[in-house]
Amino acid sequence: LARLDNGRWKQTSFPQLSSTLSSRSVYAAPDGSVWFGAYRPKEKLGQYGGVLVFKKVGGQWNHTHYRPSEEAPHSPYAVTQTTNGMGWAGQTGLKQFDGTRWTQVIEPSVLNTAWIQSLYADETGGLWVGTRTHGIFHFDGKVWAQYSVREGLPYNRIIDIEKDKNGLMWVS
Repeated sequence: LARLDNGRWKQTSFPQLSSTLSSRSVYAAPDGSVWFGAYRPKEKLGQYGGVLVFKKVGGQWNHTHYRPSEEAPHSPYAVTQTTNGMGWAGQTGLKQFDGTRWTQVIEPSVLNTAWIQSLYADETGGLWVGTRTHGIFHFDGKVWAQYSVREGLPYNRIIDIEKDKNGLMWVS
């Protein structure tokens, strides 16, 4: 990992973090923290997946590595944070982070086994979840809605989700 600091790149290495990161597994949160999801762990080499969160405290960057466990994500392919401060990580299933602990999202039940391709947190606090085979799920903070080819998507495999300045949602 590297960051540009006062015109100079500063590298930070984490030998215990899997080197496989995706552009969808990097998220700069409104609170100034930066989240990285690492997947394809190589545990025989001592490299683990999980989520790495950087936060600047008192002028210094601190980090926390949430290593894979029963609760923490094993191989997150997408990460984000909603406006209420809740962290999210997608892998095979969706995990939620309340600032202290990770929990598996159990409703809707299809998200327990769906491969999560992308996550998008909107300005209203909503969470958009793109899956490999089940289309898109939207959580408004209370209710989940699913969108698939039945609702007009060209296909159910969603690679990325973005919103433009006019408020239109775009998927690929």
